[in-house]
Amino acid sequence: MAIGDIIGVSKSSASKIVKKVSLALAKLSPRFIKMPRTEEEILKEKQAFYERARLPRIIGSIDCTHVKIQSPGGARAEMFRNRKGYFSINVQTVCINIVENNGYCKLVGQALHMTNCI
Repeated sequence: MAIGDIIGVSKSSASKIVKKVSLALAKLSPRFIKMPRTEEEILKEKQAFYERARLPRIIGSIDCTHVKIQSPGGARAEMFRNRKGYFSINVQTVCINIVENNGYCKLVGQALHMTNCI
């Protein structure tokens, strides 16, 4: 079962929608993704993270997850096969001081396959 089955659209339409939404989010990212740049901002983030998680010298956290996809086919298809043997894209997020950022994590990008995830 795929998302297209749930909302009643074909696989090709669902793929086009996902691509358009992903590109739209990427265009908006500079407006919403803000990493600490100055020494003062970095120190503030370290203090806030320590107060929340009691971990010193950390300004945020990073995580990745595999989102299962159908094989894209073609010569590059194997680039999308993960270590567990199924095709996926690796979605990566970074959270910085979630308390002061109104409780949402900041999306910093998508990796095409697991080796792109830091």
